[in-house]
Amino acid sequence: MYRSIQFKRTFQTFLCFLFALTFILPSHGDGRFVRDEIFSPSLEGNKLSDPSTRAVTIYLPPSYDMFPKKRYPVLYLLHGFGGDNDSFVKLLTEPVALMILDGLMNGGLVPEMIIVMPDAGNSFGGSFYTNSELIGNYEDYIVKDLVGYIDSNYRTIPDRKGRVIMGASMGGYGSMKLGVKHPDVFRAVVSLCAPLDFTANRDWMIARVLEENPNGMGDPGEGKTFTTFLYALSAAFSPNLNSPPFFVDLPFEYPSGKIKEDVWSRWEEHDIASMLERDPDRFRKLDGIYIDIGDKDELGLTPVVLSFHEKLLAFGIDHEFFMFEGGHSDKPVDRFMNAMKFVSKILAQPSSVPSHVLPTRWGEVKD
Repeated sequence: MYRSIQFKRTFQTFLCFLFALTFILPSHGDGRFVRDEIFSPSLEGNKLSDPSTRAVTIYLPPSYDMFPKKRYPVLYLLHGFGGDNDSFVKLLTEPVALMILDGLMNGGLVPEMIIVMPDAGNSFGGSFYTNSELIGNYEDYIVKDLVGYIDSNYRTIPDRKGRVIMGASMGGYGSMKLGVKHPDVFRAVVSLCAPLDFTANRDWMIARVLEENPNGMGDPGEGKTFTTFLYALSAAFSPNLNSPPFFVDLPFEYPSGKIKEDVWSRWEEHDIASMLERDPDRFRKLDGIYIDIGDKDELGLTPVVLSFHEKLLAFGIDHEFFMFEGGHSDKPVDRFMNAMKFVSKILAQPSSVPSHVLPTRWGEVKD
């Protein structure tokens, strides 16, 4: 299933609507953001010497402090490239983010839930939520370390039926990858403006990198957007500890742009569209899939998400698809609202797959 949507509500109208709800409807109180830290065994000893203790921002819903026996579903919200655990909060400012989340939940538009926002950045700018011998095991950090910590320290519904994973851009790639690989941990996926089909814009991406480097292959971190993406992706998908100084294999030759088939095959192991073609049944294990994209995505992702959408249709995979007018980061509140409607619908349904309950090992539940 899929449908198109037109976004008509302005940000100001939406905030006025939420403000009005606080006077019309009974309130459980105010939610709050908590800043916590987690030690991740999965990131310890990574070759980049990036920290294994990570910050995590957690939204606790309005009734959390009022009902100490109540347990809540959890939405894992993954940030994009260059972001951190506070990316969502910084985007809107903390007071506005609280107004939106409290308004949605106090107004009964979505069920009360805990929202967990981890830090998954690294020295290359982003981990792509992938296990790599170079950058560390970020998939395990999220699926094992983080989920286990949250379930043991907060009043969650500690199994599949109480977990949804969402992300945007790099985080949208991560949410789809982790959801599809671990349907016993997460019941549904929301993937916003994400690179879900590598082949669909491969040539376009290579051309942008070559344009940024007319006089020799540049280094990451020189302010070259697509070059920086390329090195980060290569660190996640095609690391090579015997190839200093960056210890990666790039997937094409410079300056010809010719694909290195042996390296590209390693990238395809991490390509969501290739995962779909290899094993469509793993996508059917999810209770829901939601994807969106702007019609003018400046990072070249419009044809990527459209291609993935068409492949989901071809394999008969039930999903919701939304295209909006705008670029990569446009209309964040409208898009978040629509994604949360999907999350609300999913959480109201019975779970379709047996849950995997992670072992508790982190101590007492926090208030």
